[in-house]
Amino acid sequence: MIKEFSSAPSRSSSRVSAAAAVVAMGVGVLVVVGWTFDIIWLRRLPPDPIVMLPNTAVGFMMAGLALWFLRREDAAVNATRIGRVLAAAVLLLGLISFVERVTGLDVGIDRLLFPERVALFPYRPVGLMATNSTICFTLAGASLLTLDLETKRGWRPSQLMATAGLGIATLALVGHLYGASPLYAIDRAAGMALITTLAFMSLLVGLVLARPDRGHVALLTAPDLGALLATRLLKHLRLSLSTAPKANPARSRTAASSAAIRSG
Repeated sequence: MIKEFSSAPSRSSSRVSAAAAVVAMGVGVLVVVGWTFDIIWLRRLPPDPIVMLPNTAVGFMMAGLALWFLRREDAAVNATRIGRVLAAAVLLLGLISFVERVTGLDVGIDRLLFPERVALFPYRPVGLMATNSTICFTLAGASLLTLDLETKRGWRPSQLMATAGLGIATLALVGHLYGASPLYAIDRAAGMALITTLAFMSLLVGLVLARPDRGHVALLTAPDLGALLATRLLKHLRLSLSTAPKANPARSRTAASSAAIRSG
């Protein structure tokens, strides 16, 4: 009975991980369609004026597909190989974009897709995603590549990196909800779009739950009192955040207007 009970959270987490992969892929596809046919409402979520850039959308397509292939420990060999190749591509996208942001180097990958349309937006450098987005992609790619790596002490680097990325995305979401632009726009002319923020949260939650009976995630999914207490603490924390005072609407509109020059 204990074995059956303990397997229930694993099955549920596996479904969440699969759904997260589909959401990440779906968002990426829709945004690319939006750029292809110049449909603005497919590139952003109102009232946020920031759009998701083409290379960011491609990153989500690759990351979501990689998570889909790697979400099962008993995945077929070919599926694992494809997933790791895609994960490496996501890692490279994040690292190259981060280096471009930090050093000013122009590799040119940011203008491979729809350069004329991207140039119409006042995002600088043209087509380059925000710094917090580059870090999230780097962490997501590394997390995908190390999904089944475990230290002698039982730590899972994949879960730690995904959790760190989830923290960055959560800060961006709080910034969007409360009109605190420094939480999602740390660059002078770039910021993580709301649609990008939600896509990262979906992807990274899926990564955290990809191996629910391993690492520190097992503390939340295990069928014991410790897991129950940890889960209730998280619920109380979420409730506290949801009941916190909302930002002044006028201030939020002002922050949104000032963020109109930023990209995700």
